[in-house]
Amino acid sequence: MFPTVGHIPTNRRQGRGYCDARRRSAALLSGDGTKTRAEPASFHARRPMIDERRYLTKGELADRCRVTIRTVERWMREKTCPPITRLGRRVLFAIEAVEVWELQRTAA
Repeated sequence: MFPTVGHIPTNRRQGRGYCDARRRSAALLSGDGTKTRAEPASFHARRPMIDERRYLTKGELADRCRVTIRTVERWMREKTCPPITRLGRRVLFAIEAVEVWELQRTAA
């Protein structure tokens, strides 16, 4: 049986927890001996596939309408929200469509 710290098994040989080993491997020593985080490789760098200034997320739409995210999700189920643009798992709302949708809601 392996000794445990909480629910994470420890490394028996070194006596260190699994999470500690991961933290140590993520940190690199710079030339002056201070620890710095590794820079992501260029192919891992996040590049926006669309112009994010023209779209709102569920959270941003909820803030704009002063409702909760669950309310926005309910609107999505009921199909009463502005048109949705999906990018992978991300759900986005075009700002122009949101403005038209807001005008329709206030006129009704």
